[in-house]
Amino acid sequence: MKLKNHLHTTHDKTVVLIRFLVGSVFLFEGIQKFVYPALRGAGRFERIGIPFQRL
Repeated sequence: MKLKNHLHTTHDKTVVLIRFLVGSVFLFEGIQKFVYPALRGAGRFERIGIPFQRL
């Protein structure tokens, strides 16, 4: 299949732009959780008092 077939949409360009922007926010926040785990990942929960428990 060609890439053009996967990118075809019937939505307005504004809807596609909003989806792209929201997706990029989730992507960058997820990357930060791996790069800075003490600040953005599990360390954040530890600082606010939620203990780590293994199940």
